[in-house]
Amino acid sequence: MKMGSGWSGRRLVGMLAGLVLFLGLSTCKVIEEGDVGDAQVPGLTGMNFVLVTHGTFQMGSPPEEVGRLTDETQHAVTITNDFYLQDAEVTQEQWQKTMGNNPSTNSSCAQCPVTNVSWNDVQTFIAALSADEGKTFRLPTEAEWEYAARAGSGTAFSNGDISEQTCEFVDNDLDAIGWYCFNSTNVSHAVQGKIDNDFSMYDMNGNVAEWVQDWYGDYDAGPDTDPSGPATGSNRVVRGGGFKSLPPLCRSAARASFSPSYQGNDLGFRLVWEP
Repeated sequence: MKMGSGWSGRRLVGMLAGLVLFLGLSTCKVIEEGDVGDAQVPGLTGMNFVLVTHGTFQMGSPPEEVGRLTDETQHAVTITNDFYLQDAEVTQEQWQKTMGNNPSTNSSCAQCPVTNVSWNDVQTFIAALSADEGKTFRLPTEAEWEYAARAGSGTAFSNGDISEQTCEFVDNDLDAIGWYCFNSTNVSHAVQGKIDNDFSMYDMNGNVAEWVQDWYGDYDAGPDTDPSGPATGSNRVVRGGGFKSLPPLCRSAARASFSPSYQGNDLGFRLVWEP
């Protein structure tokens, strides 16, 4: 049908333009502090990254938190830059695609997290992946990791408080979001098998523990901005707990550390993408 001329034609064009504008605005999301957005890295299949926007949170744990350790001094931390964090741990399939091998113990599960990789091994993977894709990747800092794990919460887990300290009984909040000693049958599981947190992150608590970028050390006593840990050290920080871990070790504030050459069958990682 041919569009009419004159006022009626201009009126129709205006209506169509308004409709297009409305649809464009209705699908446009305004990112605010603490908000998240989804992103697939162009050219990279199988890895999904979530935009975590800047904000301030309480890093560490309050003195009354069940299972708290002495190296979790609570303090205010400000993250000033938005960052894209992988929504799940790097899988065996993703590792093998880049490295051509699979060092994992539970190697028949392609969608399970890759394990038995040291911090040093992870750096080799990051260099190879960055070269293959022509993009920049890195491990999250310890502060970025906890900010994403908490997802705006102030409780032991992103969805509530800890209720158990052993593997004897179920911890209901942890059971909903993670694989740990009570529910894992002592093996890792495919990523995204539990519910995600309010920042769209899966497996931050349990399944496998995760390397982060920082050397291990004490927190600064006061408020901090974009902390990246000590300049040097002997051990690198590990976060999140794994399928063999007791509930306290899976808390958002829980910290562990190992030599950069250590490899564990319940230890993996996730990446930050820097566009």
